Amino acid sequence: MRLAGSAVAAWRRVRTGGGGVRRVRTGGGGVRRVRTSGGSGRRSTGAADDAFVIGLAWRVRMRTRLRRAAGGVLAAATALGLAACGTGGPPADLFIVTRSGDIPGARLTLRITDDGRASCNGDELVLIASEDLIDARQIRRELEGEEEGETGPADEGLSLPPGPMPVFRYAVRGQDGTVSFSDTSEGQPQTFREIAALTRRVAKGRCGLPR
Repeated sequence: MRLAGSAVAAWRRVRTGGGGVRRVRTGGGGVRRVRTSGGSGRRSTGAADDAFVIGLAWRVRMRTRLRRAAGGVLAAATALGLAACGTGGPPADLFIVTRSGDIPGARLTLRITDDGRASCNGDELVLIASEDLIDARQIRRELEGEEEGETGPADEGLSLPPGPMPVFRYAVRGQDGTVSFSDTSEGQPQTFREIAALTRRVAKGRCGLPR
């Protein structure tokens, strides 16, 4: 039987004069002692030693195959991870609120994304509370029409004039259009009041702004 090259190279036989012990070095760095017969130095346990050599060769081949297989799996997993990273894109915006006013801290640009984060005035996106994300998604549906084919305020570009002595003015831009109103606008739907409340809550809570 032909042995693997690494198995043959791992074995070194040391002859003994007369009867004695032959030392056989294994691939792992250890030494296996084999009792020999006298005179010629041939081993009395030749069949058993041949089986040992065959077993060693088999183990060498199996280790090589396992290493190659493990390397292939690792390479495939790495490629898959890189592919996933490469195809990822920025999160979609639910809407962007631009708030203005004459009092200190009134000016604000709030961006809320569909993955549950928000950015105030262009700063880094931060996580918002799950309740705020639920409210933001509902606001978007109401702005764009909750049912397919239904027209929402954003589709119509609804713009309400400010009422007397407004404190804040809002412009909300979504995928289907923009709405505008002030906190004192007459005839504003409940959705507009919810936008004002959510804007204040996220700005003060997650962005740490005074208003």
